[in-house]
This record gives sequence, structure tokens and C-alpha cells, in this order.
Amino acid sequence: MAERFFGGWEFRDRLDDGGLILDSVWHRDYPLASDIRFPRVWVAAPPPRIRSGGPDPLLKAKKRAFVLGKDMHAKSAPYELVRGGQSIGDFALYPVVGGLGVDYEAEIAIPGVRNDVLTVSQRYLFGAYSKHPAHEPGSVLRAARFFPLLEFRLKPGKENLPGPSYFRADLRFDLALHRKGDGHDLGGVFRDEEHVSLSIADENIHGGRPPLLQDVFAGAEKPLHHDLIGPGLRERTKRDTGPDLQTWDNYHHFPSAEDGSLPSSPGAFHCFHTHWRWGAVSAKGMFPVLAGGRQFAGLNWTEELGGPLIDPRIPDQDLTFAVTTDSRHGTPLEASANPSEWPFADLFTRWRAEPAPIKKDGAKITFWISVEVSRPDGAENREWGGTLLPHGMFFSHEPEPELFDFGSDVPVIVPIQAKLAGLRNALVKESVPVSASPMPWWRYPPGPKK
Repeated sequence: MAERFFGGWEFRDRLDDGGLILDSVWHRDYPLASDIRFPRVWVAAPPPRIRSGGPDPLLKAKKRAFVLGKDMHAKSAPYELVRGGQSIGDFALYPVVGGLGVDYEAEIAIPGVRNDVLTVSQRYLFGAYSKHPAHEPGSVLRAARFFPLLEFRLKPGKENLPGPSYFRADLRFDLALHRKGDGHDLGGVFRDEEHVSLSIADENIHGGRPPLLQDVFAGAEKPLHHDLIGPGLRERTKRDTGPDLQTWDNYHHFPSAEDGSLPSSPGAFHCFHTHWRWGAVSAKGMFPVLAGGRQFAGLNWTEELGGPLIDPRIPDQDLTFAVTTDSRHGTPLEASANPSEWPFADLFTRWRAEPAPIKKDGAKITFWISVEVSRPDGAENREWGGTLLPHGMFFSHEPEPELFDFGSDVPVIVPIQAKLAGLRNALVKESVPVSASPMPWWRYPPGPKK
């Protein structure tokens, strides 16, 4: 196991079953995670969907799972990236102070499927602590970017058989931001509004009122009250179902406070932020509160709908995530088991019929992301692939700005807005009430589900 230091980042890494694994990850004396890994990747050749709304062809797919470092052997020891490397597209804007990578290769060896060669490059990139370029549309939050990138390529074999048309990778975080260690963290999920007005119509207030917390988000569960499985992106399946507006846009993970207070939303000054889509207004900006920026637009952005933050070479992607509170040793979710099931959600629902409640003073939380990719049209007989999670995440560790805190470089309007709009309040705005019994694993922002 190696110990490394990159521009304020400190962590240990090892190459093992589970690939390149990070543990004891800190930034500038602030804890972030006890374990980060990609448990498994999957390759499959699902049959075509017979009709819209018909059975999911993945259920009958010819498939194989690979544990990095075990089923796919590394081509070399972990290597440091020259000058840290960078992400792709608009996310190459963010300065990187260090990076670590490993490459893998294997034949897919799935009976009845062309024996394509799969290559995987796993890279962790560590960003500088800064607010330039902006991490969020308000351009007030200082944070360090973290990119857990996984690039894959499938090169056609020589057999006269159908090739694989599906790739999936799962990412697992044991997050621990509280200085007391495991067991004191909370989380929240949100769906952005596409547009936010500076004046909300109110029959009791002449000229309208300023926006409140519930006006900023189309959906929210802050803080999470139970374990959760949630849909993030649905770009892969929308060909059959059309755009799905009942998906979540981001996950926020933060330490519990001694006084029970919550971080501001938007904002969250001590928090691990993961955004895979922003509302349309985030890229366009809205004077004087949102500076905007192209890094918030996403693929096929319009003024009416924000786009997914994905690699345009592989546009047909679904992202599903989960938040769980029991991954201790001896459970099916422990890190060393490199847990992953087909389909992704079965890992959690087969273990427990209902999600576990999350205590108000926090819990030990594991955050999971599963990205599914369909082969682009016309790529049946040529090499295809791309980079997953190019947006990365960002870690901020500042105190929440208070009124009349003249020692802060945060604009004074920020704490005023947080106070007036109730941005530090709890908010549940989703498909089921908090009192639902039984509580479902899958929960959605409110609205008609496609």
C-alpha cells in the first residue's frame, strides 16, 4: 500500500481485487472517504427490445461481470499521471494537482457473443482547492475537484457473431466527512428547476415574493430519511420512453451538525457534491445571483432543459445511484466483497425488502453509482467506448457563511439569501410522503413518471 500527497490531498492506494482502491482520503486535514473503488464492470449483449414498454431486454442478456484486478489483470503497477492529467470536454477546465492510473485488458469470453477485447483505464484525478473556474453556477463556493474516471474501449473480435452492445460500471464510496469518523454523516438528493424567477407570484404580496427553498428545486429529500435507490440519468432508455423528468440531478453528502442544523441548498459549504445534470438556468446564468457557465450545460442543452454531463461519444447512458447505511464487515454490501448484482438494484432489494431508516444525527453512509452505456448506432463492427463520470465531484470544507461575517470572502448577499429563502431548512418534495409504510427503496421527484 502506497501513501501519496497531491497538493493538499492525502490518501493511501493499493492495487487489489477491486482494481485501484483508495482509502483514508483527506483534503487539507478534512476527512472525505475511507474506501473508494469500482467493484465491477459488466459487458453484455442484450436482445433488441421487441416493443416500446415491453420486457427489459437486459433481463435476458448474455453477460459477464469483471472484477478489476482479478478477472481483468492490470497491465502495470499504478502510475502517477504527468502534471496530474485532466478530464475531458468542459471539465478539462479544472486544474489538477495530481493523478493516478491503471490500465486493464481482457477478452470478454461470453458464449455466443463475438470475443471482443475490452480495455479499461482507471484514473483518479485530484483538483486544486479554488473557486476558479466555478464549481456551481453562483461562483461562490471554494472546493477541490475529484475525478474518478473510467475509460473503456471494446475492440471487435474476428468471429462472425453479434458483438457486445452494453457496458456498465459500478462505483462505490464509503464516505466519512464528520471528524468523529463513521456514523455521523447525512445526505440529500435534489432535482433542479429548469428556471427560477427572482419574483414568485403570491396573491398576498404585491409584486410577488423572493424565491424560497421549495421554489429552487423540483424535487428534494433533504436530509435523506431512509436508504434510497434513485434514477439519475435516463438517456439510454429514453429512446423507448421519451424524456424522463422524474429523475434526480445530484447527491450531496455532509457531516451532521452538533446543533442539528443543515447546510444551505444550494450552497452546502462543507459537503461532497455530485452533479450529473443541472437545470437549464445554471448554464445560462441569471443576474445577479447566477454567473452560469458552459460546464453546467451538458449534452444537447437548451434554454428549456439542461443536458446530461456525459461524454458525447457515448450519449446513450443511464445513471442509477443508491445510498445505504449498513455496509459493515459481514454484510453483502461490505467493500472487500466488491459487491455488484444484475440488475444493479437487486444488490439492495434482495438483501432487504425495505430501506433502513437514517437517524437524524447521522449514520455511516455508502454512496453507489452505476452507469450503463449502450453501443452507439453504427458501431456494430468498429471499436467503441468512452469516459464515464467526466464531471467528477467536488469537496468543499468551509463554514456556512453567517450574517455580518466580515472575515469571509463570500458575498454578503449569500447569507442574506439563505436566511430569507430558508435555504438551510429541511425539504421533502418527492413521490411518497415521509410517513409512507412500507417505505419504498425507489423514490422519485414528484411528477408524472414516464
